[in-house]
Amino acid sequence: MTTHYNYPSSSASSFWRMPLSYFFICCVINYFTGALDLQTISDARGQRDFNAAVGMPLLTSFFWISLRVQQQQMASAIMSYLLDKNALSLFAQHRARLASKLRQQIITSATLAVSVTVVYIISEELVAFDLNAQVLVLDLIAVPFWFFFWLFLFQMVSSTQYITRHFITKIITTSGELKALRRISSLSVENTLFGLIALVIIPVFWFNTQIPAIDMFIVTIFSLSLIAYLFMPAYRIVGLISTQKQQVIDKLTVGLVAIHKVEQHNKLEAERRHTLEREIEEVENISASPVPFELAKRLISVVMLVPASWMALLYLEHLVG
Repeated sequence: MTTHYNYPSSSASSFWRMPLSYFFICCVINYFTGALDLQTISDARGQRDFNAAVGMPLLTSFFWISLRVQQQQMASAIMSYLLDKNALSLFAQHRARLASKLRQQIITSATLAVSVTVVYIISEELVAFDLNAQVLVLDLIAVPFWFFFWLFLFQMVSSTQYITRHFITKIITTSGELKALRRISSLSVENTLFGLIALVIIPVFWFNTQIPAIDMFIVTIFSLSLIAYLFMPAYRIVGLISTQKQQVIDKLTVGLVAIHKVEQHNKLEAERRHTLEREIEEVENISASPVPFELAKRLISVVMLVPASWMALLYLEHLVG
C-alpha cells in the first residue's frame, strides 16, 4: 500500500465503491453455489452456511469501509494538531511512521487470518474435502473476513495509542494542547462507534443456530479491547480536560497579572499581554465535555442498538420456530 492510499485526501464517499462491490460479488457467488438459497436450508449446517454467506461479506465490507474512514480521521486529527503548533511540515514524518506500522499490522493480520480460518473450519467441520463448491467458497471468503477483522482491531487500538504517545504532553500549558486532548477523546469515541456497530452486525452469524465457543471467545476479546483501549482513554479524559483547563487558565492569569504590575510597559510587553489575553479567552471557550454533543448522541444510540440487535435475533428465532 502506498502512503497516498493510507491517508487519502478525497472524501469518504469514494471509500464505499470497492467494499460494496466485494459484498455484491460474494453474495452473487454464494447464491449460485447454493449458500444463499433459502429452499436448501433443511438442517443446522445449511442454516450456518446461510448465516456465514451473509455475515462474512457484510462484516468484511464494513471493516474495510471503517478502516478507510478511520485512517482519514486519524490524518485529520494529526494535521489539526500540527497546524495549531505551526509544524505542518512534520505531517509527512508521522504519515511515514503510520504507514510502516500499517504494513506490519497487515502482515500480522494476514498470518492470523489464515491461522484462525484453518482452526475455525476444522472445529466447525467446514472443510470441503468433497470439493463442495458451497463450502469451498465459504472457506475462501473466510480469509479476507478474518484479515479485515484483525486489521480493524489493530488499527483502531494503535491509532489512539499513537496520537496519545506523540501529541499529549504530561504538563498542559496551552489551548492547543487542550484541543489535542479533545481530539484524542473524539477519535477514541469514533473508533468505539465502529466497534459497536460491528457488535450490532455479528448476531447475523448466530441466527437460528447455536453460538460456537470460538465465536464467543473472539467476541469477548473484541469487546474487551474496545473497552480497554478505546472507551477507557476517552473516559479518563473527561476529568483531565476539566482539571487541566483550570490549571492552564491559572498559569496564564499569573503571567498576565505580572505584566500588569509593571509600571512602564514597552511594546514587547504589550504584545505579550495581548497574546496572553487571547490565549485565556481561547482556553475559556474550550468545552470541558470530552466529545461534541452530536458524537455523544451517536454513541448512546449505537450502544442501545447492541442489545437491541441481540434481542431482535431471539425474537426472529422465536417467529421462525
